[in-house]
Amino acid sequence: MTQPTVRSVVATALFNKVLEDTTLVTAISTSLYPTGQAFLMAAPDDAVLPYVRAEWVYGGEPANSPKREFDQLWIVCVTAFDQSEAIDLDALVREKLVGAELTFSNNWSSWTPITVMNEYEKLALVQGNNIWSIGAYYRIRGVKDA
Repeated sequence: MTQPTVRSVVATALFNKVLEDTTLVTAISTSLYPTGQAFLMAAPDDAVLPYVRAEWVYGGEPANSPKREFDQLWIVCVTAFDQSEAIDLDALVREKLVGAELTFSNNWSSWTPITVMNEYEKLALVQGNNIWSIGAYYRIRGVKDA
């Protein structure tokens, strides 16, 4: 049986944690995405603002201990037309993630709570509209239990 990559295990756990917030899910839900628009890497063409996007930035599996481990940096941001909406929704994401220990699959467990490494804010002009992406870089570490 093929095992999922560490990145896919982390992405699943990250989205599961973020989407625990019902206020956030309500704000980012549409008829096409009733459980919330949360996307890995890039939003699809049918996505509407606001939405949450997460992307692996760097990191891997250092060989520092006898067990497998990972140490990764992820960016998680909210993208919206309105800066204040992006800030408010990002605050909900941050509240769920900072200090959290994610629940991973495949016998992985959190090694340390999630920490913020840096802030992220980007303004893009798309077809005459301001598009705000606001979030943070999160350090996520885990260890293989078996």
